[in-house]
Amino acid sequence: NVQFDVVHMHGFFEQNAPEEQLSLESRVLDENEIATPAFILELLDELKPATDDTVVLYYSGHGGVDDRGSYFELAGGNHLNGYDIRQRPTARRQQ
Repeated sequence: NVQFDVVHMHGFFEQNAPEEQLSLESRVLDENEIATPAFILELLDELKPATDDTVVLYYSGHGGVDDRGSYFELAGGNHLNGYDIRQRPTARRQQ
């Protein structure tokens, strides 16, 4: 389940990254929130990483590949394409 994934991903980073360089934030949607592409992109836009920070987006769910590349399959048959994530200001600052 999602909570299991969150705990294990936190553990992975805590065991493999220097503590002084690690800042973990997780966001699990509650039952009243719907994971639409716009909602997820809005959450990503709220991040304010420094230019030398690494942002990891871990998605617990299904996905696939289409003509635009890999995508996350969201509720209601919506897709969030990896290309759209990479085009966010947060991602562009990292390049």
